[in-house]
Formats: sequence, C-alpha cells, structure tokens
Amino acid sequence: MYRLYRQNDDTQAYVTEYVADTDTDVADLPTDVYPGSTCIVADSASVYILNASKQWVKLG
Repeated sequence: MYRLYRQNDDTQAYVTEYVADTDTDVADLPTDVYPGSTCIVADSASVYILNASKQWVKLG
C-alpha cells in the first residue's frame, strides 16, 4: 500500500511525494506524475525517485 503524502508544494511545483509500506509497493505507484517525484519506503527506509523515462529508481 502507498499513500500520497504531498503534491504541488510551493517550492517544487508538480512534484509528488509518496510513502509506501514495502519496496514491492513501489511497483503500484503511478507514473503519470512529474519526474523528480519521490517515494519513501517505511519498511526499508529506501528512497525512490521517478526519472525522466517514467521509471521508479531506487537511490543509493
């Protein structure tokens, strides 16, 4: 399960932030949001970012 955390804040317009329970939940994230959007995974403390190819990529 993932949850939308923030969208369209003042400093980074159109960037969306998500929080997911597990790394496998990242596959369910939408890809119709702007590149640079992020997802933090609570279980593993991993961070994913949506790249310009519309793929969620794990950082680090």
